[in-house]
Amino acid sequence: MSRRWIGLGLLAALVFADGCSDTQKSKITDPPITPPKPVRDLYAASTSPTRISLRWRDSSDDETGFNVERRVGSSGPFVAMLPADTASVSTVGANVMLFDDKTVIEGTTYTYRIVAYRYTAGAAPSNEVTVLATNKLPPNPPSNPSPPDVSSTPGTPNIDETTVTTLSWTGTDPAGQRLVFDVYFGRTLGTMASMVASPIPGTSYSLSGETLARNQHYFWRVVAHDTTGVSSPSPVWGFNTTADRDTVPAGYFVMGDTLRYLDNDTTAANPLWHPGNPVYTSSTFTMDRYLVTNQQYADFLNQARLTRVAGRGIWLSNYQVLDDAREHVYATISPRDADSDIMFSVADSAFIVSEGREGFPVVQVSYYGADAYAKYTGRRLPTEAEWEKAARGTARDILGYRVFASPVDTLGLGYPYPWGGWAGLQDLNRGNFRDSGDPYENAGRVRSTPPGFYNGAIALGYQTADGASPYGVYDMSGNVWQWTADWYDAYRAPHRPPRDGDFKVIRGGSFDKPYSSAVCWNRSSVGPEISDRAIGFRTVRNVEK
Repeated sequence: MSRRWIGLGLLAALVFADGCSDTQKSKITDPPITPPKPVRDLYAASTSPTRISLRWRDSSDDETGFNVERRVGSSGPFVAMLPADTASVSTVGANVMLFDDKTVIEGTTYTYRIVAYRYTAGAAPSNEVTVLATNKLPPNPPSNPSPPDVSSTPGTPNIDETTVTTLSWTGTDPAGQRLVFDVYFGRTLGTMASMVASPIPGTSYSLSGETLARNQHYFWRVVAHDTTGVSSPSPVWGFNTTADRDTVPAGYFVMGDTLRYLDNDTTAANPLWHPGNPVYTSSTFTMDRYLVTNQQYADFLNQARLTRVAGRGIWLSNYQVLDDAREHVYATISPRDADSDIMFSVADSAFIVSEGREGFPVVQVSYYGADAYAKYTGRRLPTEAEWEKAARGTARDILGYRVFASPVDTLGLGYPYPWGGWAGLQDLNRGNFRDSGDPYENAGRVRSTPPGFYNGAIALGYQTADGASPYGVYDMSGNVWQWTADWYDAYRAPHRPPRDGDFKVIRGGSFDKPYSSAVCWNRSSVGPEISDRAIGFRTVRNVEK
Protein backbone atom coordinates (compact mmCIF):
# COMPACT_ATOMS: atom_id res chain seq x y z
CA MET A 1 0.00 0.00 0.00
CA SER A 2 1.37 3.40 -0.93
CA ARG A 3 2.21 6.01 1.67
CA ARG A 4 -0.55 8.19 0.18
CA TRP A 5 -3.26 5.63 0.97
CA ILE A 6 -1.79 4.92 4.40
CA GLY A 7 -1.93 8.66 5.20
CA LEU A 8 -5.51 8.97 4.02
CA GLY A 9 -6.49 5.90 6.01
CA LEU A 10 -4.98 7.31 9.19
CA LEU A 11 -6.73 10.65 8.60
CA ALA A 12 -10.09 8.91 8.10
CA ALA A 13 -9.57 6.88 11.25
CA LEU A 14 -8.81 10.01 13.25
CA VAL A 15 -11.83 11.85 11.91
CA PHE A 16 -14.08 8.84 12.57
CA ALA A 17 -12.73 8.47 16.09
CA ASP A 18 -13.19 12.17 16.79
CA GLY A 19 -16.73 12.07 15.48
CA CYS A 20 -17.61 9.19 17.78
CA SER A 21 -16.35 10.83 20.98
CA ASP A 22 -19.34 13.05 21.76
CA THR A 23 -19.04 12.22 25.43
CA GLN A 24 -15.57 13.71 25.47
CA LYS A 25 -16.48 16.96 23.74
CA SER A 26 -18.25 19.93 25.36
CA LYS A 27 -21.48 20.78 23.59
CA ILE A 28 -22.17 24.30 22.38
CA THR A 29 -25.51 25.56 23.65
CA ASP A 30 -27.34 28.83 23.08
CA PRO A 31 -27.40 31.24 26.02
CA PRO A 32 -30.71 31.35 27.89
CA ILE A 33 -33.26 33.87 26.63
CA THR A 34 -33.89 36.71 29.04
CA PRO A 35 -37.63 37.30 29.60
CA PRO A 36 -39.05 40.82 29.28
CA LYS A 37 -40.30 42.88 32.22
CA PRO A 38 -43.79 41.98 33.46
CA VAL A 39 -46.82 43.90 32.23
CA ARG A 40 -48.20 46.47 34.68
CA ASP A 41 -51.53 48.14 35.30
CA LEU A 42 -53.91 45.72 33.61
CA TYR A 43 -57.50 46.92 33.84
CA ALA A 44 -60.89 46.51 32.17
CA ALA A 45 -61.43 49.69 30.17
CA SER A 46 -65.02 48.99 29.10
CA THR A 47 -67.53 46.18 28.87
CA SER A 48 -70.76 45.14 27.12
CA PRO A 49 -72.75 41.90 27.20
CA THR A 50 -70.56 40.46 24.44
CA ARG A 51 -67.23 42.22 24.84
CA ILE A 52 -64.69 42.94 27.55
CA SER A 53 -61.91 45.35 26.62
CA LEU A 54 -58.53 45.15 28.34
CA ARG A 55 -55.75 47.73 28.55
CA TRP A 56 -52.31 47.48 30.12
CA ARG A 57 -48.92 49.18 30.35
CA ASP A 58 -45.97 47.72 28.45
CA SER A 59 -42.86 47.79 30.68
CA SER A 60 -40.33 46.52 28.10
CA ASP A 61 -38.98 47.37 24.70
CA ASP A 62 -37.79 43.86 23.81
CA GLU A 63 -40.87 41.62 24.03
CA THR A 64 -42.00 39.64 20.98
CA GLY A 65 -45.63 39.48 22.05
CA PHE A 66 -48.21 39.12 24.82
CA ASN A 67 -50.47 36.26 25.81
CA VAL A 68 -53.87 37.26 27.16
CA GLU A 69 -54.83 34.53 29.63
CA ARG A 70 -58.42 34.04 30.84
CA ARG A 71 -60.31 31.86 33.24
CA VAL A 72 -64.04 31.65 33.88
CA GLY A 73 -64.90 32.85 37.37
CA SER A 74 -62.38 33.78 40.04
CA SER A 75 -60.65 30.37 40.39
CA GLY A 76 -59.33 27.58 38.20
CA PRO A 77 -56.63 27.41 35.51
CA PHE A 78 -55.84 30.25 33.11
CA VAL A 79 -56.05 29.51 29.37
CA ALA A 80 -54.32 31.63 26.73
CA MET A 81 -56.63 33.39 24.28
CA LEU A 82 -56.07 32.51 20.63
CA PRO A 83 -53.98 34.89 18.48
CA ALA A 84 -55.84 37.43 16.41
CA ASP A 85 -53.39 36.57 13.62
CA THR A 86 -53.29 32.80 13.06
CA ALA A 87 -49.65 33.07 11.94
CA SER A 88 -48.67 34.42 15.36
CA VAL A 89 -47.75 32.51 18.49
CA SER A 90 -48.83 35.09 21.08
CA THR A 91 -52.32 36.51 21.45
CA VAL A 92 -51.11 39.97 20.36
CA GLY A 93 -47.80 41.25 19.03
CA ALA A 94 -45.07 43.40 20.51
CA ASN A 95 -45.94 46.92 21.67
CA VAL A 96 -49.71 46.17 21.59
CA MET A 97 -51.40 47.27 24.81
CA LEU A 98 -55.08 46.44 24.23
CA PHE A 99 -57.26 43.43 23.54
CA ASP A 100 -61.01 43.02 23.07
CA ASP A 101 -62.42 39.67 24.19
CA LYS A 102 -65.53 39.17 22.04
CA THR A 103 -66.19 35.59 23.16
CA VAL A 104 -67.76 36.44 26.51
CA ILE A 105 -71.26 35.43 27.61
CA GLU A 106 -73.52 37.94 29.34
CA GLY A 107 -73.81 37.43 33.07
CA THR A 108 -70.57 35.42 33.29
CA THR A 109 -67.58 36.54 35.37
CA TYR A 110 -64.10 36.31 33.84
CA THR A 111 -60.61 36.84 35.26
CA TYR A 112 -57.72 37.98 33.06
CA ARG A 113 -53.96 38.38 33.26
CA ILE A 114 -51.28 39.23 30.68
CA VAL A 115 -47.93 37.48 30.17
CA ALA A 116 -45.22 39.21 28.14
CA TYR A 117 -42.96 36.94 26.07
CA ARG A 118 -39.56 37.26 24.49
CA TYR A 119 -39.46 34.29 22.12
CA THR A 120 -39.92 31.31 24.47
CA ALA A 121 -39.17 33.14 27.73
CA GLY A 122 -42.23 34.39 29.58
CA ALA A 123 -42.29 37.15 32.18
CA ALA A 124 -44.14 36.91 35.46
CA PRO A 125 -47.90 37.42 34.96
CA SER A 126 -49.44 40.86 35.36
CA ASN A 127 -51.98 41.75 38.01
CA GLU A 128 -55.33 39.98 37.63
CA VAL A 129 -58.66 41.67 36.89
CA THR A 130 -62.08 40.04 37.40
CA VAL A 131 -64.97 41.38 35.31
CA LEU A 132 -68.66 40.59 34.93
CA ALA A 133 -69.88 40.68 31.31
CA THR A 134 -72.84 43.02 31.44
CA ASN A 135 -74.31 46.03 29.73
CA LYS A 136 -72.58 48.56 31.95
CA LEU A 137 -70.40 51.57 31.21
CA PRO A 138 -67.11 51.72 33.15
CA PRO A 139 -66.58 54.26 35.93
CA ASN A 140 -65.36 57.67 34.91
CA PRO A 141 -61.55 57.87 35.19
CA PRO A 142 -60.58 59.50 38.50
CA SER A 143 -59.80 63.20 38.01
CA ASN A 144 -58.94 66.48 39.78
CA PRO A 145 -55.83 65.25 41.61
CA SER A 146 -54.52 67.04 44.66
CA PRO A 147 -51.63 67.81 44.70
CA PRO A 148 -52.07 68.96 41.08
CA ASP A 149 -50.35 66.95 38.37
CA VAL A 150 -47.12 68.77 37.49
CA SER A 151 -47.03 67.40 33.93
CA SER A 152 -50.51 68.55 32.89
CA THR A 153 -50.90 71.73 34.93
CA PRO A 154 -48.68 74.56 33.66
CA GLY A 155 -47.32 76.74 36.42
CA THR A 156 -47.57 74.07 39.12
CA PRO A 157 -45.00 74.95 41.81
CA ASN A 158 -42.82 72.59 43.78
CA ILE A 159 -44.55 71.39 46.92
CA ASP A 160 -43.25 71.59 50.48
CA GLU A 161 -42.67 67.95 51.30
CA THR A 162 -43.63 68.54 54.93
CA THR A 163 -47.15 69.69 54.01
CA VAL A 164 -48.17 66.88 51.62
CA THR A 165 -50.15 64.62 53.93
CA THR A 166 -53.10 63.56 51.76
CA LEU A 167 -53.74 62.52 48.17
CA SER A 168 -57.26 63.25 46.95
CA TRP A 169 -59.26 62.98 43.72
CA THR A 170 -62.76 62.95 42.23
CA GLY A 171 -64.41 59.62 41.37
CA THR A 172 -67.84 59.19 39.76
CA ASP A 173 -69.80 56.43 38.01
CA PRO A 174 -72.25 57.06 35.10
CA ALA A 175 -74.77 54.60 36.58
CA GLY A 176 -74.39 55.91 40.10
CA GLN A 177 -72.84 52.69 41.40
CA ARG A 178 -70.74 52.67 44.54
CA LEU A 179 -67.02 52.87 43.73
CA VAL A 180 -63.91 51.71 45.52
CA PHE A 181 -60.35 52.76 44.69
CA ASP A 182 -56.85 51.35 44.50
CA VAL A 183 -54.06 53.88 45.18
CA TYR A 184 -50.56 53.47 43.72
CA PHE A 185 -47.59 55.61 44.77
CA GLY A 186 -43.81 55.62 44.24
CA ARG A 187 -40.63 57.44 43.24
CA THR A 188 -40.52 55.92 39.75
CA LEU A 189 -43.09 54.56 37.32
CA GLY A 190 -41.74 51.07 37.79
CA THR A 191 -41.82 51.16 41.60
CA MET A 192 -45.32 52.52 42.09
CA ALA A 193 -46.89 50.13 44.58
CA SER A 194 -50.40 49.67 45.88
CA MET A 195 -50.81 51.59 49.11
CA VAL A 196 -53.97 49.79 50.23
CA ALA A 197 -54.51 46.13 51.14
CA SER A 198 -57.94 46.26 49.50
CA PRO A 199 -59.72 49.01 47.54
CA ILE A 200 -60.95 51.88 49.73
CA PRO A 201 -64.38 53.57 49.51
CA GLY A 202 -63.25 57.19 49.96
CA THR A 203 -61.67 59.63 47.51
CA SER A 204 -58.60 60.47 49.60
CA TYR A 205 -55.61 58.65 51.02
CA SER A 206 -53.41 59.74 53.91
CA LEU A 207 -49.62 59.77 53.43
CA SER A 208 -49.04 60.05 57.16
CA GLY A 209 -46.91 56.90 57.14
CA GLU A 210 -44.67 58.13 54.32
CA THR A 211 -41.54 60.27 54.72
CA LEU A 212 -41.18 62.45 51.62
CA ALA A 213 -37.78 63.72 50.51
CA ARG A 214 -36.71 67.03 49.01
CA ASN A 215 -35.63 67.32 45.37
CA GLN A 216 -37.84 64.38 44.46
CA HIS A 217 -40.57 63.60 41.92
CA TYR A 218 -43.36 61.33 43.17
CA PHE A 219 -45.72 59.37 40.91
CA TRP A 220 -49.25 58.29 41.82
CA ARG A 221 -52.43 57.05 40.22
CA VAL A 222 -55.88 55.83 41.26
CA VAL A 223 -57.94 52.98 39.79
CA ALA A 224 -61.73 53.08 40.25
CA HIS A 225 -63.69 49.80 40.50
CA ASP A 226 -67.47 49.39 40.37
CA THR A 227 -69.51 46.54 41.86
CA THR A 228 -69.37 44.47 38.63
CA GLY A 229 -65.56 44.48 38.55
CA VAL A 230 -65.25 47.02 35.75
CA SER A 231 -62.29 49.37 36.32
CA SER A 232 -61.04 52.73 35.07
CA PRO A 233 -57.60 54.12 35.91
CA SER A 234 -56.62 57.72 36.23
CA PRO A 235 -53.63 59.00 34.26
CA VAL A 236 -50.30 58.76 36.07
CA TRP A 237 -50.02 61.95 38.12
CA GLY A 238 -46.96 63.44 39.76
CA PHE A 239 -45.65 66.25 41.92
CA ASN A 240 -42.20 67.64 42.73
CA THR A 241 -41.05 68.47 46.22
CA THR A 242 -38.96 71.49 47.23
CA ALA A 243 -35.77 71.91 45.21
CA ASP A 244 -32.65 72.72 47.23
CA ARG A 245 -30.78 75.79 46.03
CA ASP A 246 -27.66 77.45 47.40
CA THR A 247 -26.88 81.16 47.60
CA VAL A 248 -23.74 82.63 46.03
CA PRO A 249 -23.08 86.24 47.10
CA ALA A 250 -22.31 89.12 44.75
CA GLY A 251 -18.74 90.42 44.74
CA TYR A 252 -15.25 89.81 43.43
CA PHE A 253 -13.53 86.48 42.92
CA VAL A 254 -10.45 85.27 41.04
CA MET A 255 -11.30 83.58 37.75
CA GLY A 256 -9.27 81.38 35.43
CA ASP A 257 -6.19 79.19 35.63
CA THR A 258 -4.64 80.58 38.81
CA LEU A 259 -1.85 78.02 38.86
CA ARG A 260 -0.47 79.54 35.66
CA TYR A 261 -1.42 82.99 36.87
CA LEU A 262 0.66 82.68 40.03
CA ASP A 263 3.64 81.43 38.03
CA ASN A 264 3.40 84.51 35.86
CA ASP A 265 4.65 87.42 37.97
CA THR A 266 2.60 90.07 36.26
CA THR A 267 -0.85 91.56 36.44
CA ALA A 268 -1.19 91.47 32.65
CA ALA A 269 -4.05 89.22 31.53
CA ASN A 270 -3.21 86.27 29.30
CA PRO A 271 -6.44 85.38 27.51
CA LEU A 272 -5.48 81.70 27.46
CA TRP A 273 -5.19 81.60 31.25
CA HIS A 274 -7.37 84.17 32.97
CA PRO A 275 -9.58 87.19 32.25
CA GLY A 276 -7.62 89.91 34.02
CA ASN A 277 -8.55 89.45 37.63
CA PRO A 278 -10.46 90.08 39.77
CA VAL A 279 -13.89 89.44 38.24
CA TYR A 280 -17.08 90.92 39.73
CA THR A 281 -20.41 89.11 39.87
CA SER A 282 -22.92 91.89 40.25
CA SER A 283 -25.86 89.97 41.75
CA THR A 284 -26.34 87.54 44.57
CA PHE A 285 -27.96 84.47 43.04
CA THR A 286 -29.29 81.06 43.96
CA MET A 287 -28.01 78.03 42.04
CA ASP A 288 -29.64 74.61 41.81
CA ARG A 289 -27.85 72.34 44.25
CA TYR A 290 -28.36 69.46 41.84
CA LEU A 291 -28.38 69.04 38.07
CA VAL A 292 -31.74 69.11 36.27
CA THR A 293 -33.06 65.55 35.96
CA ASN A 294 -34.79 63.59 33.22
CA GLN A 295 -38.11 63.72 35.04
CA GLN A 296 -37.91 67.46 35.65
CA TYR A 297 -37.25 68.02 31.96
CA ALA A 298 -40.08 65.67 30.94
CA ASP A 299 -42.42 67.64 33.24
CA PHE A 300 -41.37 70.82 31.44
CA LEU A 301 -41.98 69.25 28.02
CA ASN A 302 -45.44 68.07 29.06
CA GLN A 303 -46.36 71.51 30.39
CA ALA A 304 -44.96 73.29 27.34
CA ARG A 305 -46.84 70.91 25.06
CA LEU A 306 -50.09 72.02 26.68
CA THR A 307 -49.15 75.69 26.54
CA ARG A 308 -50.83 77.74 23.83
CA VAL A 309 -49.02 81.00 24.64
CA ALA A 310 -46.97 82.05 21.61
CA GLY A 311 -43.27 81.52 22.10
CA ARG A 312 -43.63 79.11 25.03
CA GLY A 313 -45.01 75.99 23.37
CA ILE A 314 -43.16 73.13 21.69
CA TRP A 315 -43.55 70.86 18.70
CA LEU A 316 -42.71 67.16 18.44
CA SER A 317 -41.56 66.05 14.99
CA ASN A 318 -39.77 62.81 14.15
CA TYR A 319 -38.72 62.42 17.81
CA GLN A 320 -37.23 65.87 17.92
CA VAL A 321 -38.61 68.52 20.27
CA LEU A 322 -38.62 71.97 18.64
CA ASP A 323 -39.49 75.46 19.84
CA ASP A 324 -42.79 77.15 19.06
CA ALA A 325 -41.38 78.74 15.89
CA ARG A 326 -39.73 75.44 14.84
CA GLU A 327 -36.42 77.28 14.58
CA HIS A 328 -34.37 75.41 17.20
CA VAL A 329 -34.23 71.80 18.32
CA TYR A 330 -34.54 71.58 22.10
CA ALA A 331 -33.89 67.86 22.45
CA THR A 332 -33.70 64.65 20.47
CA ILE A 333 -35.48 61.83 22.26
CA SER A 334 -35.73 58.05 22.16
CA PRO A 335 -36.04 56.04 19.95
CA ARG A 336 -34.35 58.38 17.48
CA ASP A 337 -31.62 59.04 20.03
CA ALA A 338 -30.68 55.96 22.04
CA ASP A 339 -28.71 58.09 24.52
CA SER A 340 -31.85 59.93 25.62
CA ASP A 341 -33.91 58.57 28.50
CA ILE A 342 -36.98 60.61 27.48
CA MET A 343 -39.59 59.27 25.07
CA PHE A 344 -43.09 60.18 23.97
CA SER A 345 -45.76 57.66 24.97
CA VAL A 346 -48.71 57.61 22.59
CA ALA A 347 -50.72 55.56 25.10
CA ASP A 348 -50.20 58.21 27.80
CA SER A 349 -50.14 61.15 25.36
CA ALA A 350 -47.18 62.44 27.34
CA PHE A 351 -43.41 62.53 27.57
CA ILE A 352 -42.19 59.83 29.94
CA VAL A 353 -38.79 58.68 31.21
CA SER A 354 -37.24 55.23 30.97
CA GLU A 355 -38.03 53.39 34.18
CA GLY A 356 -35.29 53.82 36.76
CA ARG A 357 -33.72 56.82 34.99
CA GLU A 358 -36.11 59.48 36.29
CA GLY A 359 -33.58 60.88 38.79
CA PHE A 360 -30.51 60.97 36.52
CA PRO A 361 -29.21 64.17 34.87
CA VAL A 362 -31.00 65.03 31.66
CA VAL A 363 -28.70 64.92 28.62
CA GLN A 364 -29.18 65.20 24.86
CA VAL A 365 -30.58 68.71 25.41
CA SER A 366 -29.24 71.63 23.35
CA TYR A 367 -28.37 75.05 24.74
CA TYR A 368 -31.72 76.24 23.36
CA GLY A 369 -33.54 73.45 25.19
CA ALA A 370 -31.72 74.18 28.45
CA ASP A 371 -32.36 77.92 28.14
CA ALA A 372 -36.07 77.29 27.42
CA TYR A 373 -36.40 75.12 30.53
CA ALA A 374 -34.71 77.75 32.70
CA LYS A 375 -36.94 80.55 31.42
CA TYR A 376 -40.08 78.44 31.71
CA THR A 377 -39.33 77.82 35.38
CA GLY A 378 -38.64 81.51 36.04
CA ARG A 379 -34.89 81.08 36.17
CA ARG A 380 -31.93 81.32 33.77
CA LEU A 381 -28.66 79.63 32.87
CA PRO A 382 -25.60 80.82 34.82
CA THR A 383 -22.98 83.02 33.22
CA GLU A 384 -19.54 81.51 32.94
CA ALA A 385 -18.29 83.71 35.80
CA GLU A 386 -21.23 82.77 38.04
CA TRP A 387 -20.67 79.10 37.35
CA GLU A 388 -16.96 79.26 38.21
CA LYS A 389 -17.49 81.30 41.35
CA ALA A 390 -20.07 78.79 42.60
CA ALA A 391 -17.61 75.98 41.88
CA ARG A 392 -14.38 77.38 43.42
CA GLY A 393 -15.35 80.08 45.94
CA THR A 394 -12.86 82.57 47.39
CA ALA A 395 -11.07 80.49 50.04
CA ARG A 396 -7.36 81.09 50.60
CA ASP A 397 -6.30 77.90 52.41
CA ILE A 398 -5.07 75.99 49.33
CA LEU A 399 -4.21 78.32 46.45
CA GLY A 400 -3.60 81.22 48.81
CA TYR A 401 -4.52 84.84 48.13
CA ARG A 402 -3.32 87.87 46.23
CA VAL A 403 -3.49 91.63 46.78
CA PHE A 404 -4.92 93.44 43.80
CA ALA A 405 -4.33 97.11 43.09
CA SER A 406 -7.63 97.73 41.35
CA PRO A 407 -9.85 97.40 43.22
CA VAL A 408 -7.79 97.52 46.38
CA ASP A 409 -8.62 94.18 47.90
CA THR A 410 -7.13 90.94 49.16
CA LEU A 411 -8.84 87.96 47.61
CA GLY A 412 -8.57 84.25 48.24
CA LEU A 413 -7.96 82.38 45.01
CA GLY A 414 -10.49 79.62 45.78
CA TYR A 415 -10.07 75.91 45.15
CA PRO A 416 -8.81 74.02 42.09
CA TYR A 417 -11.57 71.46 42.70
CA PRO A 418 -14.89 72.25 44.37
CA TRP A 419 -13.97 70.30 47.53
CA GLY A 420 -10.44 71.73 47.76
CA GLY A 421 -7.15 70.43 46.42
CA TRP A 422 -6.37 67.21 44.66
CA ALA A 423 -4.92 64.76 47.18
CA GLY A 424 -4.48 61.78 44.88
CA LEU A 425 -6.36 58.75 43.65
CA GLN A 426 -8.45 58.68 46.81
CA ASP A 427 -10.23 61.78 45.52
CA LEU A 428 -11.65 59.81 42.59
CA ASN A 429 -14.63 59.09 44.84
CA ARG A 430 -15.51 62.80 45.06
CA GLY A 431 -16.81 63.07 41.51
CA ASN A 432 -17.82 61.05 38.46
CA PHE A 433 -14.69 61.02 36.30
CA ARG A 434 -13.33 58.42 33.94
CA ASP A 435 -12.20 55.39 35.99
CA SER A 436 -13.92 56.63 39.14
CA GLY A 437 -14.99 53.05 39.81
CA ASP A 438 -18.53 53.99 40.83
CA PRO A 439 -21.39 51.50 40.27
CA TYR A 440 -22.37 53.21 37.01
CA GLU A 441 -18.89 53.06 35.46
CA ASN A 442 -19.87 50.30 33.00
CA ALA A 443 -23.52 51.25 32.56
CA GLY A 444 -23.19 51.85 28.80
CA ARG A 445 -22.70 55.01 26.79
CA VAL A 446 -24.36 57.30 29.36
CA ARG A 447 -22.45 56.64 32.57
CA SER A 448 -23.78 59.51 34.65
CA THR A 449 -24.54 59.19 38.35
CA PRO A 450 -27.66 60.56 40.06
CA PRO A 451 -27.18 64.22 41.05
CA GLY A 452 -25.60 64.48 44.50
CA PHE A 453 -24.41 60.85 44.42
CA TYR A 454 -20.96 61.91 45.70
CA ASN A 455 -22.06 63.13 49.13
CA GLY A 456 -20.00 61.03 51.53
CA ALA A 457 -22.54 58.22 51.87
CA ILE A 458 -22.27 54.57 50.85
CA ALA A 459 -24.42 53.90 47.78
CA LEU A 460 -24.76 50.49 46.11
CA GLY A 461 -21.75 49.33 48.10
CA TYR A 462 -19.57 52.22 46.90
CA GLN A 463 -18.09 54.62 49.45
CA THR A 464 -18.31 58.19 48.20
CA ALA A 465 -16.62 61.28 49.58
CA ASP A 466 -18.34 64.66 49.76
CA GLY A 467 -17.78 66.56 46.51
CA ALA A 468 -19.81 69.69 47.30
CA SER A 469 -18.50 73.12 46.35
CA PRO A 470 -17.81 75.82 48.99
CA TYR A 471 -21.43 76.96 48.59
CA GLY A 472 -22.89 73.44 48.83
CA VAL A 473 -23.47 72.79 45.10
CA TYR A 474 -22.90 69.22 43.84
CA ASP A 475 -21.52 67.80 40.58
CA MET A 476 -19.55 70.90 39.63
CA SER A 477 -16.66 68.59 38.72
CA GLY A 478 -17.40 65.54 36.60
CA ASN A 479 -20.66 63.72 35.85
CA VAL A 480 -21.84 65.85 32.89
CA TRP A 481 -20.70 69.09 31.28
CA GLN A 482 -23.02 72.01 31.96
CA TRP A 483 -24.34 74.70 29.64
CA THR A 484 -23.68 78.32 30.55
CA ALA A 485 -25.25 81.46 29.12
CA ASP A 486 -22.01 82.89 27.64
CA TRP A 487 -20.64 82.71 24.13
CA TYR A 488 -17.14 81.29 23.87
CA ASP A 489 -14.10 83.41 23.00
CA ALA A 490 -10.69 84.26 24.43
CA TYR A 491 -10.90 86.08 27.76
CA ARG A 492 -10.81 89.87 27.70
CA ALA A 493 -9.37 92.16 30.34
CA PRO A 494 -11.34 93.31 32.17
CA HIS A 495 -13.73 90.39 31.88
CA ARG A 496 -16.36 91.07 29.18
CA PRO A 497 -18.17 88.04 27.74
CA PRO A 498 -18.83 88.41 23.98
CA ARG A 499 -22.36 89.30 22.93
CA ASP A 500 -22.50 86.70 20.15
CA GLY A 501 -20.51 83.90 18.61
CA ASP A 502 -20.64 80.42 17.17
CA PHE A 503 -20.12 78.37 20.33
CA LYS A 504 -21.41 78.36 23.89
CA VAL A 505 -19.23 77.77 26.95
CA ILE A 506 -19.68 74.48 28.79
CA ARG A 507 -18.11 73.78 32.18
CA GLY A 508 -17.35 70.99 34.62
CA GLY A 509 -16.03 67.98 32.71
CA SER A 510 -17.90 64.68 32.52
CA PHE A 511 -17.90 60.95 33.17
CA ASP A 512 -15.96 60.59 29.90
CA LYS A 513 -13.05 62.80 30.99
CA PRO A 514 -10.18 62.33 33.46
CA TYR A 515 -10.24 64.22 36.75
CA SER A 516 -7.67 66.69 35.39
CA SER A 517 -10.29 68.06 32.99
CA ALA A 518 -12.62 68.99 35.85
CA VAL A 519 -10.61 71.72 37.55
CA CYS A 520 -12.89 74.63 38.34
CA TRP A 521 -11.40 76.91 35.67
CA ASN A 522 -11.39 74.45 32.77
CA ARG A 523 -13.62 75.61 29.91
CA SER A 524 -14.76 74.06 26.68
CA SER A 525 -17.19 75.02 23.94
CA VAL A 526 -19.80 73.51 21.67
CA GLY A 527 -22.37 74.80 19.19
CA PRO A 528 -25.66 75.83 20.86
CA GLU A 529 -27.64 73.51 18.61
CA ILE A 530 -25.66 70.43 19.68
CA SER A 531 -27.13 67.85 22.06
CA ASP A 532 -24.75 65.36 23.62
CA ARG A 533 -24.86 62.35 25.95
CA ALA A 534 -22.43 64.08 28.34
CA ILE A 535 -23.93 67.62 28.51
CA GLY A 536 -26.58 68.66 31.03
CA PHE A 537 -27.34 71.86 32.93
CA ARG A 538 -28.54 73.62 36.08
CA THR A 539 -30.23 76.98 36.61
CA VAL A 540 -29.78 80.16 38.65
CA ARG A 541 -31.91 83.13 39.70
CA ASN A 542 -31.00 86.56 41.06
CA VAL A 543 -31.89 87.17 44.68
CA GLU A 544 -34.26 90.11 44.91
CA LYS A 545 -32.87 93.00 46.93
